[in-house]
Amino acid sequence: MKVDFTLFKKRNKDIESASDEQLMRDLSKGSTLAFTQLVKRYKHRVYIFISVQVDKPEDAEDICQEVFIAIFKNPTNYQYNARVTSYIFAVANNLVRNHYRSKRRRIASVNTPDEDMTADEGSCLVQQHIRKSNTSLINNALRKLSVDERQILYLCEKENFSYNDIAIILQVKKGTVRSRLNTARSKLLAQLEKGIVKSETM
Repeated sequence: MKVDFTLFKKRNKDIESASDEQLMRDLSKGSTLAFTQLVKRYKHRVYIFISVQVDKPEDAEDICQEVFIAIFKNPTNYQYNARVTSYIFAVANNLVRNHYRSKRRRIASVNTPDEDMTADEGSCLVQQHIRKSNTSLINNALRKLSVDERQILYLCEKENFSYNDIAIILQVKKGTVRSRLNTARSKLLAQLEKGIVKSETM
């Protein structure tokens, strides 16, 4: 019997070009190809998001695997009124929180935001300082922030999620997103300024 491999190629091409929403629909019908494509699209981004919050790389890898296992087991949990990326990051956020709860560690609370800094001003200042700082300075500054602060900075500055998306991912109100971002940006700026001054005097 001769196998027509063009059918497989066409199916793989269709999967690769499918929207995230279509992949979720296919996954809910049991498509392993759709699941494989979702993993291919988002595994690296999800791993980086988790590793920003979790100290050990092996823990980040384990949680990342748990994220996609959870999506595979319960594809019907996805609500089509939200973006698939928001849903995937929300699953990752919940599993990171479970990770800390299992170790009986409390995620640091967020302090009162700096009301004098607008969201746009804070974002511009952070971007300016990041351009002036090397990777080591940025990583050191981030590590001095709480998990919540690192998390929300990554979602906004790196992933460029909207406030609405971040609110869905973190399961908080949009106003809370703004407050946390202002606080996180203020603290990151302070740490970057300290690092830049220190490096210039060495």
